[in-house]
Amino acid sequence: MAVSGEQIGSSEPDAPVKSGTQLTGRKFIVTGGGRGIGCAVAEAFLAEGASVTKLDRRFPDDETPECDLSSSIACDISSRVQVEGAFAAAVDQMGGLDGLVNVAGIMGRSAAEAIDDDSWNAMMDVNVRGTFLTNQAAFR
Repeated sequence: MAVSGEQIGSSEPDAPVKSGTQLTGRKFIVTGGGRGIGCAVAEAFLAEGASVTKLDRRFPDDETPECDLSSSIACDISSRVQVEGAFAAAVDQMGGLDGLVNVAGIMGRSAAEAIDDDSWNAMMDVNVRGTFLTNQAAFR
């Protein structure tokens, strides 16, 4: 399958790009990459030729995880120390970084009026502080 239009990696704006090569040579970190949407994004990028390191607080324990976890780093993105260490390791492993995909996030399981302070703080730590810290690390 060929795709026309301006494509990443294309030297000509309308040059056809072979499926599976649109991200060849590009290097990405995907937060929340251990399961769900983060895993799907990482797998799609890998299928297009990118190098990807997945970050997640926890990875599936079973022997048949939903995605390939060979390039994964356990990281609590609400921790500056863990983020800086994970980014340094990922950049070293991949030989650079071209992009960051922030997918990691948590949500409360109760009605808004029933969310307690600890749950609220946990959501803000991951969803806001985690995005802030990973963006900072990506730009360094």
